[in-house]
Amino acid sequence: MFEHFIPLAGREAYRASPHKDRMDLLTQSLVSQQYRPAVIGQHLREWLRFSTELVAHQLVVPTHRSASVVQAYFARRLACCGSASRKRVIRASIRIFLEADAHGHFRRR
Repeated sequence: MFEHFIPLAGREAYRASPHKDRMDLLTQSLVSQQYRPAVIGQHLREWLRFSTELVAHQLVVPTHRSASVVQAYFARRLACCGSASRKRVIRASIRIFLEADAHGHFRRR
């Protein structure tokens, strides 16, 4: 549904992801809240990275950011990103992915 935000190389992983429905729900929520397309794309790509890692390690979606799997993911992702703004996007993306309810609603900061 929103694969145009994903680079060609990642589209098959997006289509096959067991978390695709959640990613689509959250993306639709961002669209309806009039987030900029560039920001929507950043979040969607980060959700795909995170969900791909969950699947690779056969993990369920954690219920909170303090979960060890989330902290380990942050440690790896944030180590390779130099800018503070990029780190904020990564943290915000995962917060939204974890905290959104079944209707795609999440707390805005």
